[in-house]
Amino acid sequence: MYPEIEEFLKIEDQLNQFKKKHAKVIDQLNALIDDYNAAVVKARDRVKKEGKSIGPFKFYKATKISWDVGILKNLLSEQQFSEVTTVVVDNDKMKLAIKSGKVPKDTVELAKIEQQEPRCKGPNKIGGL
Repeated sequence: MYPEIEEFLKIEDQLNQFKKKHAKVIDQLNALIDDYNAAVVKARDRVKKEGKSIGPFKFYKATKISWDVGILKNLLSEQQFSEVTTVVVDNDKMKLAIKSGKVPKDTVELAKIEQQEPRCKGPNKIGGL
């Protein structure tokens, strides 16, 4: 076995023993964390509703800008339009089109780019105990 996995299993066992030994305190802590998280959500909602900063909660407006592609296409030259736009393929729509035969699979396979990233599933960091 790899040393990183052995270390994880050792620490996981220590954590479980600690939680078992101090179960009452851990339960109280987890209840407080749940209450805290619920209070944060309510407080943030209130600040957004009031539209102003209150206590440690700071209100701000995030601006998201988007462009109407149809209007831009009419306003700009073809060269200008191509310089500021990109075509995005909806993967789910493409899969459906291939499956239904609306798009020839053999032809579009030439344009398919498949990338794989190394990933790992398993235990995650903990917020509460």
